[in-house]
Amino acid sequence: MIRALGSSISFPANEHLKWLPDAEPTFPIDADNPVKLLLSLLISLYGPDEVAVLIAHVAAGTELQAYLQEMKSLHEDELEWYWKVTIGKTSKVEYWKTSKGPTEFRAHIASKYAGSAIIGVAKGTFHRIPKPKSY
Repeated sequence: MIRALGSSISFPANEHLKWLPDAEPTFPIDADNPVKLLLSLLISLYGPDEVAVLIAHVAAGTELQAYLQEMKSLHEDELEWYWKVTIGKTSKVEYWKTSKGPTEFRAHIASKYAGSAIIGVAKGTFHRIPKPKSY
């Protein structure tokens, strides 16, 4: 938010707007140069898929692709899933962490331990367990 245009033209004071920040963005922007700032603007307006289509149709598309690849906000971290598995006949409980999705993990457990019960658990619960497993 800005409060003035240059030093000679200021906006009238509004008491209810004083809390708005004017020294930094109100949300983080993944832009350390003007090109990434423009790309961030376009992505916020049109979404990443449409911007990729736009870039593919401009002469400087390959240069802009390089900037997009550097933007951390477009690269999602791999999801981690945490599970409590109660083994079929023995009722033994195991805790697992996996980057595989629920469907693939359930199929893995079903093939390894038929009749097992699987429920998702919170990350904090998982980290309190002494010897969890990974898949």
